[in-house]
Amino acid sequence: MPATKNILEAIKATVLSDYEETSHRWDKTQNMITLTEDGRNATCGEVKLQITDEILVYKFDKKVRDPESKEISHPLLFLEPTPPIRSTCDYLLFYLKKTRKNEKLYVIVCNLKSETKGNMEEQMAAGAILAEFITKTAFRCHNNWNSSTTNKLKEDFAIKELAFYAEIPKSVVNPKGISKPQKNSPKRVNKRCDETHSLDLFCD
Repeated sequence: MPATKNILEAIKATVLSDYEETSHRWDKTQNMITLTEDGRNATCGEVKLQITDEILVYKFDKKVRDPESKEISHPLLFLEPTPPIRSTCDYLLFYLKKTRKNEKLYVIVCNLKSETKGNMEEQMAAGAILAEFITKTAFRCHNNWNSSTTNKLKEDFAIKELAFYAEIPKSVVNPKGISKPQKNSPKRVNKRCDETHSLDLFCD
């Protein structure tokens, strides 16, 4: 395998490039990325996330083509094509936070929802599994860069969950608007769409 500079380059070398979101969603002048909900009747609008470090944004619920121009309808074609087996989240964000002494990779499972009902739980759970698989595969196949933080980084990546709603359901927040622990994801954060949020605040 060719040498890579860091874990983000390793992830780019692992995942088909067509799954990476296009540059027009990333305003580098303002250090901000914009996420949108697909669908003709989508009402969640846009979510703007301010960033301070390197990030990769992937969207897996779309059709892409492999290097031989063959269409791929789903990243895991060996799975039965029925929900919730082939459920997936809207976005996976790979965010490499740097400090004076170390680097830490945050993998953020992200969903945008117009309605409070639906398959949010299945999508977020499937996204977390896919995120861990991609990250560990990148380390397994491309862990050959020269970095003093390589060993620490391998042991120190965190998966977070962010859910954005047009209207936040009362079942996921308390009266003060603070996210309630969910059965399958006690650390999920729930926020409104059509707002700007600092991604660093979700990474601790």
